[in-house]
This record gives sequence, structure tokens and C-alpha cells, in this order.
Amino acid sequence: RFVVFAFLSLLAVGASAAREKDYDDYCEEMIQHAQLASQAHNQGNEIEANRQILLVEKAYERAIKADPDSPQAYAHMATFYHNAHKWEQALKMWAETIKRVDNPGMKEYMRSREKHTMFGRISMMRDEIYKQGQGNIIKAREYVLEQVALYDMPDILFDLGTMEIMLSEINTTMEEESRRNFRLGHVKLIDAYTAGRKKLGNKCTHGALRYPREWDYEGGPTKEVLVKGSLATYGVSPAQDAAVEDQVLLFRDGSVFIAHMHQVGLSGHDGVIVTRGKNNCSIYVSSALYAERLHLNVQIATLWARDMKGEPGWHDANHGKLPEHGRTLTPIPKISRAVSTIQIATPSFYHLLVETFGRLLLAQPLLERDPTLKVILPALCKDTSSFAHKFLQLLPFKIDPKRILYYRSGSDVNPDVRVEVEDLFYPAWDPVQLMPRDSLPLDAPGLVPRAVLTQLRHAFVSTATHKRTRVLFISRVTETMRKLTDDALLMDMVQEAIPSWLDFTLFDGGKHSPAEAVALFASAHAVIGVHGGALSNILFCQPGTAVIELGFRSRHSRHYASMAAALDLAYSLVYVEPTEQGMAAARVSLSSASRATVATILRRHFAQIPEHFEL
Repeated sequence: RFVVFAFLSLLAVGASAAREKDYDDYCEEMIQHAQLASQAHNQGNEIEANRQILLVEKAYERAIKADPDSPQAYAHMATFYHNAHKWEQALKMWAETIKRVDNPGMKEYMRSREKHTMFGRISMMRDEIYKQGQGNIIKAREYVLEQVALYDMPDILFDLGTMEIMLSEINTTMEEESRRNFRLGHVKLIDAYTAGRKKLGNKCTHGALRYPREWDYEGGPTKEVLVKGSLATYGVSPAQDAAVEDQVLLFRDGSVFIAHMHQVGLSGHDGVIVTRGKNNCSIYVSSALYAERLHLNVQIATLWARDMKGEPGWHDANHGKLPEHGRTLTPIPKISRAVSTIQIATPSFYHLLVETFGRLLLAQPLLERDPTLKVILPALCKDTSSFAHKFLQLLPFKIDPKRILYYRSGSDVNPDVRVEVEDLFYPAWDPVQLMPRDSLPLDAPGLVPRAVLTQLRHAFVSTATHKRTRVLFISRVTETMRKLTDDALLMDMVQEAIPSWLDFTLFDGGKHSPAEAVALFASAHAVIGVHGGALSNILFCQPGTAVIELGFRSRHSRHYASMAAALDLAYSLVYVEPTEQGMAAARVSLSSASRATVATILRRHFAQIPEHFEL
């Protein structure tokens, strides 16, 4: 935190010996009191912290009185104000420092520190207005653009792309902007990752960021193709009453395969696959594509900010919460042969159910053929009380616990390699493409191919016929995002619109076991819910079941439309009222016209079904 002080002793050259001693003493007092102020603040002792701040300022006044022309005291004070988030005072002190520095290299370094303070000031203004996604997103994006102008670092570009996805709900041009900035962030990241590997002594003569279609290259992974990709499309036709611009939502699948990789590591809390050879510095990105949060998973060098010698340092994505910028300090476990199911956001219900378990299901024949293979599963699956463990138990095949290795996720996990595998098998698929009418096909992050989804449904739902006797309304009252206002009014309209021979059931995922959830959705004639993880349960619905998603305009939110199309469900998308928070909104609402549309869709659906057809 006070690293700049170590360099500033060089700045005091030129003062007389007697005066320099007094000046240096005062500068040393500044450092000591600044450190004590920081300690007191961290311990919650604000009275002592404020007392030490006054002593810092007093020592500074004495220093500049003793020698007003030396830059050292000004630089100490600038650093102190920066750490105290007193940005304007810090910038003033950096300007005073720079005026007093003659050495070109030192002057350039001081300008870099001034730039760092500018970035800190913008960051604080951005966070205050962003309000964890519930504030003024338009203005917050303007601040992020200012941040990018200072440092085009991967995590800031990721934040920019995220805000643009949110804003695409009110401005569709933001969709392409978000994709562009996510991809630019990945370009910056692979450069920073390669530079970091070289800092550690790796040659990195070749290496790249590789998405699934690019895994098949000379010297790269081999693929066992399970399902070949096709040019054929499949889709859903939402009710036109819903005022959906994408009146037909079409999708196209790529190949499904198992990649066989040699000498790789699983890095960070998303288990990102990286090569471990001295010459190859590649990163393999799975189904999250350009939306993968690589900056939270690998060690990268700060190419955008360098030290006095012009060398990059290490980027600390965890902001000091982990020692050594999150580098793995303990010996890295080594495994001979394993299958990994780890990917982005495995604790999230959607990603766990259809992606993680989808990968596991694809690997089943391989695991049966080769009993020496270990299986790497999310650590959440180990907790017998967790939904992950209980869903895992519903699958029709069992894995010997001795073969399982659990991989932990979380913000306290090192963004570095945590396990090395000599031979890794990774079930994966080329991106599912969204086929809009007004543009070229779009690779869609997080979508799962039809072949995987239908196999998962068959695995979870018994072959016995489930009588469809209910309409499910998904509740989000216990969730922190996308709570539906006036949900009681909509529920009343739904109950009026459905036949009397059907039960109306309010579904709250936290109140039902996985087995109960499977049974409820398998027996549903219709499902209504706001975009969110609980809609993943439509995986268990029978073909022809009506699914009404209360969702968003952004094409980044087509997860459940894709699922419904793949599973032959009667899907409709009804837009919630647009806000600049988009999918991150704490609350969403429907217009009266949209509520009426929901009721109309249900009446039309059930008008095609004879009374007591299922009984």
C-alpha cells in the first residue's frame, strides 16, 4: 500500500546535510503516522485514526517548511491522500510533486501515480452512482468509459460489457457494443496473461485464447465427436400479442464432443483450462464464450501500468483480500487422468443443472469404459444437504466416491492454477447460435445444445407417463433480483384463465426438494415465471407444455427460449417493462396489456385441449 515510499528516498537529493536530516525525519514521521492511521481505521478506531491523520499533516507542514523544493514530502502526502480516498487533495499533491522532479524516469513514474489517483476518483464516483446495479446505469457507463480511457484493463472492459447488456433493454445498439467490449477484454487479457507467464520464466512461443470451435488445431486437444453439428435450425414462435420483435426465435447447434487435453491446469474458481507447458500459454474458454470472467481466474500482468523500470506488476483482482495477488502459494495437486465438469458459475442453478450435469452425462460412457478416470465435480455436490448433491442423486448412474475430486468456487479462491492434470477429458460443445432475422448468426454464451438437453430430461424424468394436472406459477418473493411487482394481480388473472380441472400451484424452489421439483414440472400443463434460475426446471416438462417467460428484450437472455425450443415446449415470451437495470433489476413489472397477454396465451393453449384430456 505504501510501496511508493520505497522509491521516494531518491527524490531528496540536493538538500544540505543538516537540513536533509530534519527533512528526512519529518518524511519518516509522515510514513509512520500514515501507517498507524491505516491500522486504526482497519480496527474500527476512528478517533485514533483521525488523530494520526492530523499528525501526518503536521509532519508534512514541518517537512515543506524545512525544504519546500524537495518532492519527497509532497509525494508522501499524495500517497496518503490517495489511500484515504481524498482524491482532489491527492491530485494536488501529485502536481506539486511532479513540478519538483527533474529526473525524466522519476517524473514519468510520478505521472503514472497521478493517473492511478485519477482512476481511483472515477472508480469511487462510478460505484456510488452504480449502486450495485440498481442505480443510474447510463451515468455509470460514462464513468467506466473514462476508466477505460485511463486503463484498458480486462476487468474494466468486462464491467463495461456487463453494463451494456443491462442497457440493451432500453437501447438495442448496446448489444453489439457489449459483445465488442467483452471480446476486447479477452484480447487484452491474453496479452496480459502471456506477459505474466513470461515473468515466471515461461517462453510462451505460442499461445492463444481459444473458444470451443478453435480447440481443434494442430498440437491441440483431440476431439471425440458425440453429435455432429448441423445447419438445420429449430425454434419457437412466441405469441404475437406479446409484441416480441423476434417473432420467431431460431437456434442452430454445433458439434457436441469430448476434448482430450494434455498437461493442463484448472485455474480460478471457474476451473478455466490453461496449458502448463513452458512454451504453450493457451487458455481454453468453454460455453461462456466472450462472457467468461477470465480476469477472476488467472494471473495477469499489469501491461497498462508499469513500475519505475517500465516493468509490469501483477494485477490484483481481489483487491488485497488474498496474499501475493492471489497466486497459489501451496504445492499444486497433480492428477494423472480426469474428467472435469467445472465451468463458469457452477453454484448457479441453471449452469449447474444443464451445463455441469450435462457434461457429466456426456462423460458417462467414458467413465464406464475407463475406471482409472477421476471425476472433478463442484464442491457444492459434496454437501449432502445441498440442492446440487440431491439433484446429482437423481441421475440414473452412480459414481464411486473414491473417484470424485471436489473443486471449490468462491471469491476467496485463488485466481491461479489449483490442480494440474496430465490427461484431461472435458465434455463440451460448439456454441449454440441464435439466428436473428436482422443479422448474421450470433454465438450465444451459456446456451446448451438440443442433444444434451433431451438426454438430461430423459435422465431426470422417469419413462413413466406423468399426468399433467397443474399450472405452475414461479414465485421470486425470496430472491434478491427480478421480483415481480403486482404478482398477486397476475396470479388472479392466471387462475381465471385456466380450466377448473387444473390445479394452480405456486412454486418456490427453496421450499421443494429436487425430487419434488422434477415431479411438479413433469406434471405441469403450463409454467409462468420471470426470467431466472427457477425456469431451468422446464427441463423436466413434457413436450407441448406451455411456458410463458416474463423476460427481456436482450438477446443475451435467450436461455429459456433455447431450452423450450430444444425440448419441444410451447414457448411464449412476454416482455417486462424496460428499465436501464435490465436483467439486473431488483424489481420488474408488467404493463396491464402484458398481463392480459399472459391470460390470452393460456386461454388459447387450453382451448386446444379437450376438457379432462389428461385425466
